[in-house]
Amino acid sequence: MSTTWIEVADTALKIGLGAMITAVSGYLMLKRNQNHELEKERRARFYDLQEQKKKIYVDFLSKSEALVQSYLSSTFCGDTEDYKEYLTSFNQVQIMSEDEIRIAAYNLLSSVNVFICSNKNTPDYDDLKAYRTDVNAKVGFFQKVVQVEVTREYESA
Repeated sequence: MSTTWIEVADTALKIGLGAMITAVSGYLMLKRNQNHELEKERRARFYDLQEQKKKIYVDFLSKSEALVQSYLSSTFCGDTEDYKEYLTSFNQVQIMSEDEIRIAAYNLLSSVNVFICSNKNTPDYDDLKAYRTDVNAKVGFFQKVVQVEVTREYESA
């Protein structure tokens, strides 16, 4: 009878240990899968945000260059719809970006404002050329800073 009791206890112990091992490994697999899903969602959100930023940056750059072209031979003197849209675009960049990009965007806005508000009725062509060169330099710098930002790869937490 003692042989039977030992066999029953041995079998129960093996079943209990097997169940415990199964439960622990199931928990660990579930935890790993959840972490993987969370990381996948973070990665997707990061790249969606990158796409949104690209659109905002391209819109701001396009509007900067469009304003310069629009006021190439005339002076900006008022409250126009294209300038309001430009300011909206600028503010979107300011809200969505890190400090380096915000500073570059502000510098570009400032250069565009100087150019479009400069006197075109009795122009000093050397000044206009210098203002336009400054706008081009600020556009190029903004493009480079933005390129670094939007081509950045996702880094896991």
